[in-house]
Amino acid sequence: MKEVERRIGVAIASAGRQHRVAAYFLRDVHQRGLHQLAGHPTVVNYAVGRFGISRREARELFAAGMALADLPVIDEAFREAGLCWSKVRQLVKVAVAQHDAAWLQRARELRIDELALEVRLAKRGEPPRNRDDRMGLPEIRLRLNASMPPDVYAKWELVYAKIAAECGGSIEPWQCLDALFDLGFAHQPDDGPAPTLDTCVVVHGDDNCVATRD
Repeated sequence: MKEVERRIGVAIASAGRQHRVAAYFLRDVHQRGLHQLAGHPTVVNYAVGRFGISRREARELFAAGMALADLPVIDEAFREAGLCWSKVRQLVKVAVAQHDAAWLQRARELRIDELALEVRLAKRGEPPRNRDDRMGLPEIRLRLNASMPPDVYAKWELVYAKIAAECGGSIEPWQCLDALFDLGFAHQPDDGPAPTLDTCVVVHGDDNCVATRD
């Protein structure tokens, strides 16, 4: 037990790939029930109490340790310094063994803020979304103007700041709305049909510009 705690402590105090070591040993603590022997009901409580880290960091390390055991491609890239900890902790939220390599490739293509948003909009177990499904059409942007009471606007600012922080600190307002819309569509009502998105948007510009998007 003392050797395990020593290695976790050294790993937490270090940077970079040492996060993987800490995650691995927290998984080992969980599997052997060592946290209970130390008087803690959960591994997260154990990590917080024993090593003085935040609850969020403890949750992220433990989640990574459990997930990486089933993600050999991502785990190897992490071990060989081909993937940073910031991206790993995002990938373990959605990746499964079947799409391990696909998510690793996507992570290498994106900045951390872009990856965080991609993960937020994804469902666990699914492959990365096709980022270019517009069939060669130019990107279309529509403007949304809305007036709202001050208390509702205050909620918007708080939600925008929260999602931006989770995505690395910088997102566009439309990305925040997109995340909120996806959360709304993900809700399954107790009665009645589930919400679906089945629309055709046609945008007409001047005589030289007419674009249609299905």
